Amino acid sequence: DIYGNRIVWWGEDIEGWGIFLYDLSTSTQERITTAPYYNLSAPKIHGGKVVWPEKRNGLWGIYFYDISTRTKREITPDIGQYSIYPDIYGDKIIWWGVMGGGIYMHDMSTSTTNKIIASPSASLPAIYEDRIVWRDLRNRNGDIYIYVLSTGQEIQITNDLIYQINPDIYEDKIVWEDGRNGNADDIYIYDLSTGQETRITTEPYHQAVPAIYGNR
Repeated sequence: DIYGNRIVWWGEDIEGWGIFLYDLSTSTQERITTAPYYNLSAPKIHGGKVVWPEKRNGLWGIYFYDISTRTKREITPDIGQYSIYPDIYGDKIIWWGVMGGGIYMHDMSTSTTNKIIASPSASLPAIYEDRIVWRDLRNRNGDIYIYVLSTGQEIQITNDLIYQINPDIYEDKIVWEDGRNGNADDIYIYDLSTGQETRITTEPYHQAVPAIYGNR
């Protein structure tokens, strides 16, 4: 993942597997944590904050690193379930609670944690400002939804018999991977400001795990 001049990833060096941070402005690399590869997964970064899922003592949790203070801590010590697939925007950290289902959010400005999306089939969240998108199996296929924190409004974005998965959001635009065309997954985009859905890819090969920033 990348934010500004900073890149974070999950990888390996001579000391073993871990989460790494590279600063393009200073050409310096930093190891954030160390763990076996099977106890880690992909990190996310926003501003000077990094989050990632890590398995400790048999349970997956969400961990946080402050780049400016070089301090780290667990965000989910009291959740009591598998917590994976985090994302971060500003002071808000979200993740998927696998065992109990639903999407959780921790607000660092208030030190509070709440289940934001109660649907037990909600998964794979992403956040931008006060908007959370996710994939939901409540209708047995797999649709994309959005929840606006400031208004409490939930909107179903897709309604198709075939699955949609792996959403991402930036400003008014949502992208996702879509299997509706039957051959291989394509990438679609939805503009919240116009209500228009557009198919981005038409290749006969699999297109997966989209990301969006600005107009790209």
